[in-house]
Amino acid sequence: SGWHFLRHGGKHDVWTDGEREEAVPRHREINEAQGGIDVRFQGKIYRNGKFWLAEIPILDAMTQGYTREEAYRMVKDLIETLIDRPEFSVEVHRAERGHFEVSASDMQAMIGLMLRRQREKSGLSLSEVAQRLGVKSRHAYARYERGTSAPTLEKLDQLLKVVSPDRDFVLHQTQ
Repeated sequence: SGWHFLRHGGKHDVWTDGEREEAVPRHREINEAQGGIDVRFQGKIYRNGKFWLAEIPILDAMTQGYTREEAYRMVKDLIETLIDRPEFSVEVHRAERGHFEVSASDMQAMIGLMLRRQREKSGLSLSEVAQRLGVKSRHAYARYERGTSAPTLEKLDQLLKVVSPDRDFVLHQTQ
């Protein structure tokens, strides 16, 4: 796009296109900060008896439907209910071989949900996470779970290592 990084500011980075400079807050949504990358969470769908089961492992979430289409609608409803914000919406993208991907209108909220679900799966309290991060207040971390602050990719990596120390997370590029 012709823009390149110029320097770090106080709470922002300065980018230039050679003629103009623009300050970009460091804690913008990951999909915006990474040049418009569409962040999606992968799921799998499979038949089990008379039901279609749809699972999103990174969210530690599962739902079902009598048909594949109903299961996809239930995935959308499940995540929108878990986030519970006005104007928040989810889109389910079908992929190959029993997989699908989930994107959302607000990735900060989705990342917050992922962090909360991973923390709960590990049995950690907000205070324990704050302690492991070396911060005095649990509210510093809680901002990420609430979706009021967006982590950089480096910070997200650090947060995931704290809330899910025994798990690996793999970035995957779709075609």
